Amino acid sequence: RGNHDNPDACRRYANYLGDYGYLDEDGVFFVSGAFSIDQAYRVEGASWWRDEELSEPQWRQVMELYMAKRPAVVATHDCPREAYPFLIGPHGVDHGNRTSSALSHMFQLYMPKVWVFAHHHKSRTFTVDRTQFVALGELDVWDSEHKARFDPKMQPPPR
Repeated sequence: RGNHDNPDACRRYANYLGDYGYLDEDGVFFVSGAFSIDQAYRVEGASWWRDEELSEPQWRQVMELYMAKRPAVVATHDCPREAYPFLIGPHGVDHGNRTSSALSHMFQLYMPKVWVFAHHHKSRTFTVDRTQFVALGELDVWDSEHKARFDPKMQPPPR
């Protein structure tokens, strides 16, 4: 779930993984939500939701699970602040929101091998310290088996 998705509507789907968690079978840790920089131009309850970001109590639970699992792969909607220079340039504005701050804290506590995210709608791959970041564009897909990003309009990687 991203920041422009109604959290309550997402939670009603049987296949919704949850706001955060760990997929044992895949070894993937995930966190939903993000801050909407454009919320002043959105309508509450229609295109913006007050709970678009996880709450402080939820983030405490996220941190506890994250440190217990120490995953190889992290999938989040937004990314840690350490990734921002690769997305918005060295002079870009960090809005210091709860999500990017918490993700940054996660990254500082433990650096996974791969961190996949899509909030910024830019296709990029870069490394910060020992973590490979995979930024997905709006319709990009990341294949965890092949550790590759691909455009769904093109042929997916061979199986």
